[in-house]
Amino acid sequence: MGFSNMAVTVGFLLAMLIHRPALIQGLINCNQVKLSLNDCGEFVKLSKGPRASCCRALKRLNNTYRSTADRRDVCNCIKREVGSSSKVIYRNVALLPGKCGVRLGYTISPSIDCRKSVQRFSECY
Repeated sequence: MGFSNMAVTVGFLLAMLIHRPALIQGLINCNQVKLSLNDCGEFVKLSKGPRASCCRALKRLNNTYRSTADRRDVCNCIKREVGSSSKVIYRNVALLPGKCGVRLGYTISPSIDCRKSVQRFSECY
């Protein structure tokens, strides 16, 4: 493989990593999870109803990360974020999936053991 072909291949793989991280199992970026759930902040901090964009983001996360390892990684990202904020109303965090019509298969809380509680996507239904 010539240098230009290798550069194209490497560029293609990098583009896949940047634009479709869910294609590569086990590489969950917590900043991406946090940003995708940014619209959920009002509900978990202020008790307002969750925005439609929040629910869409939660559904997208739930449908994108289907392997047990990925779902555990997402759970740990959310757990860290919830636990690091003093303004979060934990009851609202636990209610969020139900309010959005999303079945995660576990209850989000700062004390959840994601390793024990999280199942594969297909086991949630």
